Amino acid sequence: MPAGIPAGLVLNLDRVHDSARAQLELGCQSGELRHALTLSAGTQAAGASLTAAGPGALYLSVDPGAVGYPGCELSATTIVDPDGKSDPYILGRVIRIPRLDKFTLTSEKAGDASYIGSVDGHDLDVIEKVGWDAANGLPVDSIPTPVPGDHPIQNLRLALPWPAPGPHAALYIWLRGESQGRKTSVTY
Repeated sequence: MPAGIPAGLVLNLDRVHDSARAQLELGCQSGELRHALTLSAGTQAAGASLTAAGPGALYLSVDPGAVGYPGCELSATTIVDPDGKSDPYILGRVIRIPRLDKFTLTSEKAGDASYIGSVDGHDLDVIEKVGWDAANGLPVDSIPTPVPGDHPIQNLRLALPWPAPGPHAALYIWLRGESQGRKTSVTY
């Protein structure tokens, strides 16, 4: 679950017929907690809201990063008075997703079959590999550097295989520990 991007979830509650009476407690089953939240149907708090979505159902909108730091296994516990609390249910793991604003491929060679590229954006340190498809990526050997200016933008230099599969080819990235690349919206 990406930090900084609200997620919408419908929670079906077993043996709870009046979901308007239920409360939802959000925390981390493992990993570091930023801020625990307890929500009632119809309330909003610190990047989250909860509404009754029908009998035995709740709709949760939450920015996972408002509850836990990256690595947190975001959990939800249902509370219904006088019945008590449910066991915690894992909703997902909080991760940082890089935001890529600009991609440029230069004419600078990086070996026999690679050229240097440049990506501007945010949270670029989580990128481990890059490539032109989801299966073949090259390791990123540099670290992001700040771009001077008013906004906290980073620049990351990377090597990409040449030739690209075609004009306007999409860049694929691998986040640390991933075995398959993710297609981005930036193109060559």
